[in-house]
Amino acid sequence: RFTEGEFYQLKAYAMGETVLRDSMILGDGLFKVFEDTSTKKVAIERTLCTEVFVDEQDGMYGYPRSQHQLKLVDRDVMVGMFPKSESAIMGAEAAYFDTSTQSEDTVSSQIMVCESWHLRSSEEVDDGRHIIDIDGAVLNEDQDYEEDDFPFVKLPYCPRVLGYWAQGLPEQLMGLQNEVNRL
Repeated sequence: RFTEGEFYQLKAYAMGETVLRDSMILGDGLFKVFEDTSTKKVAIERTLCTEVFVDEQDGMYGYPRSQHQLKLVDRDVMVGMFPKSESAIMGAEAAYFDTSTQSEDTVSSQIMVCESWHLRSSEEVDDGRHIIDIDGAVLNEDQDYEEDDFPFVKLPYCPRVLGYWAQGLPEQLMGLQNEVNRL
């Protein structure tokens, strides 16, 4: 009942529908599970698989040791999270979700934030790392990362034989659609 209550409070079921849709379209749907620093409670958020990067060689068998998330975040939110780095955050280059000329027509002030995780080699070795950085500055001073997994819950639609990322429905239907178009 406690878990069901937490899922209800976090709106996990409603968000799950969106993550399932992401899985069917993009191949993978992702939840990011983390501690909300302001409330000290568990939090979840939908994460697009297009924001998460895994080295192809590292993820060939489906279990990479490093992951990186690139995400647009409002400057004021970042200052609230890292007040000691306010000058670096305010001085970071503005970032946009695409490279079209219209993407710069906005009143928001967002920057690109890179959050990286490296899993430790074993329980006896302290080589796991967690780093949050922006253009020109490291914000969290290279923290140890002692977890055995990344903070993402991955929902693959159709896992591939090799590689980390799954195949989505549009990719599976592409050959058939090309044949229909040709006919």
